[in-house]
Amino acid sequence: AAQRVLREAQAQLEPKEQLYREEKALFDANTSEIAEQKSQERLIKADMNGNKANKKRLDDEIALEQARLAEAEGPEQVERMERLEELKQAAATAEQEELAHRAALPPLEANRKAAAAAAGAAKDPLESQSSELERAQGRLESLKREQQGQKFASFRPNMANLVRAIDSETRWRQKPVGPFGIYVRLLKPEWSSIIEKTFGGMLEAFAVTCKEDQVMLTAHMNRQKCQAPSFIANPGRFDISRNEPAAQYLTILRALEISNDLVRNTIIINQAPENTALCANGKEAFQLSQARLHGIKAVLAHGGERNTGVRYETTGSKAAKTSPIFAWEGKARMQTDYAAQLRSRQEDVSQLKTELETLRQALQTAERASVVAQHDVNRHQKTERSLRVAKQQAHDAVEEASNEIETSRPQDGKLQEFQRQLENAVADIEATAASFQDLIVEKDKLNDKAKALKQRVEEAQRESDSCVKMIEKAERRKGQLEAYRHTALRAKNEALNEIDAAKRNMQEFEDMRDRQQKVLEEDFISEAEKICRRMELEPGITAATLDKRLEKFIDDYKRAQAEAGGTMEQLTMAWRGAKKELRDILKEQQNTKRLSQSLKNSLTERKYRWRMFLRYIAYRARFTFSYLLSERRFRGRVLMSHEAKTLDISVEPDSTRRSDGGRKTQTLSGGEKSYSTICLLLSIWEAMGSPIRCLDEFDVFMDSVNRSTSMGMMIQAARRSVGRQFVLITPQSMGNVVLGEDVAIHRMSDPERGQTTLV
Repeated sequence: AAQRVLREAQAQLEPKEQLYREEKALFDANTSEIAEQKSQERLIKADMNGNKANKKRLDDEIALEQARLAEAEGPEQVERMERLEELKQAAATAEQEELAHRAALPPLEANRKAAAAAAGAAKDPLESQSSELERAQGRLESLKREQQGQKFASFRPNMANLVRAIDSETRWRQKPVGPFGIYVRLLKPEWSSIIEKTFGGMLEAFAVTCKEDQVMLTAHMNRQKCQAPSFIANPGRFDISRNEPAAQYLTILRALEISNDLVRNTIIINQAPENTALCANGKEAFQLSQARLHGIKAVLAHGGERNTGVRYETTGSKAAKTSPIFAWEGKARMQTDYAAQLRSRQEDVSQLKTELETLRQALQTAERASVVAQHDVNRHQKTERSLRVAKQQAHDAVEEASNEIETSRPQDGKLQEFQRQLENAVADIEATAASFQDLIVEKDKLNDKAKALKQRVEEAQRESDSCVKMIEKAERRKGQLEAYRHTALRAKNEALNEIDAAKRNMQEFEDMRDRQQKVLEEDFISEAEKICRRMELEPGITAATLDKRLEKFIDDYKRAQAEAGGTMEQLTMAWRGAKKELRDILKEQQNTKRLSQSLKNSLTERKYRWRMFLRYIAYRARFTFSYLLSERRFRGRVLMSHEAKTLDISVEPDSTRRSDGGRKTQTLSGGEKSYSTICLLLSIWEAMGSPIRCLDEFDVFMDSVNRSTSMGMMIQAARRSVGRQFVLITPQSMGNVVLGEDVAIHRMSDPERGQTTLV
């Protein structure tokens, strides 16, 4: 039914849509005609306005032409012609002035570019000179700080810490010497920068006499974070007199005074300063290098810039070789006469300031010249613009005067032409007005027709929309019914599927029943008959009687299980649990045995190591005790027994006695006993490794000799014990003991009567 209603609605929609399209086409055609009428109306209005404007213009032209005819031969025309000639002469003059002025621009522009280039070129020397002045001032300040106590300020960082560490070390075979710069004195300050640059890092190097000291020095450099070159050299003074040039030639070695032979030998080996000559004049230095004189392998000369130089030498093939030497930018590391060096650097700073001021004045002069040249160019361009404007204004005045003369001059037949054009314009206005009136009438008719067509189109649109709504409603109804039908079909199919599944399950159960019956008959009954035949029940035996017998058998079975301790399954599980527990216990026993053996082995090893530790401690204490006693030519031993836990010493003060059995402490004098006790205490301290060691009034019973010896020995022991601190308390003044920089003395004030607090 829904499908039928939908088909009927669709059949009604087609003619109504056809009617709507036809009415709409008629309405659109009428609308197009109205639009065309409006366009023609606008064109007619535009023509009418144009004709009216043309009529007004012709009226004005006729009036103007009539006035022009009236004054065509008057004095005003003559005055206009004279003024035109004057304006043409003025325009020609302005054009010539502009051309003459424009010709003067190229020289001014060239002058401006030259001045700007000169100003730019003057900036670079000024900046370079400023940097050089800052470096010279820095060198001057560095020299003043060095004079004030910063001895190693000109060397690389942490150099002072490295030198202090070297001085504190006591294991040197021969203490290293360095840095080389503090042992080198410059006798010719004017060669300072060139020699500093030539030596490079050599002036910060250290010299040792053996490989072991070099390895120890490298370790100190790494610890102090101050990496410097190190050399192994012979401390004996080199004789180089046969290799030096003649005495009239100044060499680097002759310009220096080296106070340490180890430093002198190292510099000679690595730098050959005795064969490097110094010559102030570059030309003379080049000639000297080419002369190949004895003892001269290279010649150094001053360069073109301050503190720079040039190195001249001859290769093996007799070819000249020239190398630049740049200025030394760092601080001076060689020692010089402070007053002369200070005066030299102050003169350098003064000269640089003078040169800087000269360059600054030259730059200011160049910049002023550049500004003046730029102003000249700007002024010329401004004048040129003014002349161009004046020329343009003169030409405009000539053109305006010419137009005025041409306009005031009457033309033959022009008035009659204007009158004829006026008559045509009036006729055009009348024709345009008639056309506009006809167009208005036609537009009114089209508007009336449009109203009727619009009503018919709207009516057709309403009928078409009504049919569309009916079709949409029928389609919605159809969709709902189709959804209901699909749902019912799906439910029907599911019910049929469930019926088929139930039938299949029933057939499977029947087949299963038949298979079980067959198994029962073929397997169980036949197998049971093999064991015993089918028992025939006695007459009168009922199911109740059989149940009682079954209960009696079950009770007997349970009683047998209780007597056995459980069921077969329970007994089997208990046996398996006991067996697993036995295996675990045996495994734990094995692990315990292995652990016990490991602990025994560890204890044995620890006892062995403990005995070795005691033995090494005793060895170290005995060796240190003997070594300390030897400081005063004493002999002795430490009598130590770890088993008996006893400690005693035997000392022999007399070095002339052959026997080293020694004497007991009771037989020693007070000073010998105190000295021996200090030696024993120091040896035990060395073996213990305690970081802080304190000793109170150890020298009370000593004489001055023993006190001085004991104090010096303890100070040396403290210096050898790196990372240890010694605190020694004594009532003595310590005036006769030589102390070092690493020994600090804290003196307490004398006590006063009635004082109860230490200060």
